Amino acid sequence: MRSNNRAKRARRSPGRRHRPNNTHNNILKVINLNIINTIKTKEQCYCFNTMIYRLESHQIIGISPEKAWEFLSKPENLAKITPPEMSFEMTYRSCSTTTYAGQIIGYNVRPLLGISMSWITEITHVVPGSYFVDEQRFGPYAFWHHQHWIHPHPSGTEMRDVVNYKLPWFAMAPLSHKWLIRPKLESIFNYRTQMLNQLFPVTS
Repeated sequence: MRSNNRAKRARRSPGRRHRPNNTHNNILKVINLNIINTIKTKEQCYCFNTMIYRLESHQIIGISPEKAWEFLSKPENLAKITPPEMSFEMTYRSCSTTTYAGQIIGYNVRPLLGISMSWITEITHVVPGSYFVDEQRFGPYAFWHHQHWIHPHPSGTEMRDVVNYKLPWFAMAPLSHKWLIRPKLESIFNYRTQMLNQLFPVTS
């Protein structure tokens, strides 16, 4: 009787050796699931960290596009249309006084709370008489891309500015943007609009 039982166990043992290891498969499933969840989390954090804001401004001024280009493309004229409390001062300009792609311009400015900062920009794109783009290379923002457009208009020239910007890591809180950064930017552009209206009023 004992020999028969041993024979039965011997016949069943090969099947046991080839039975799938469910525990091993479950462990692999858990590992794969954790890897997928980690990748999703990284993607979500990456999207949050690359939050870019956008600001647009439109204005009609009473001069020709040619004169508007001559005024707006000269960095030294920025001080005339920037709020005085920002103490805007151009400190460096590479090579020519004519705006060109690759030109480097440096400023000292007090954008917030009276704190003086250096701001270095590069003119990256230029279509004379139509538009140019300045991008921050060093300064208060993590990212700054400013498009300046001018178009003919029956009353003179239509100006359009499109700014895409990202806050530095220490100012990423939405409240700092809503209550401090954004209002300050809007006040700067509102001041510029008022000054340009005084300099180049639209006549009917």
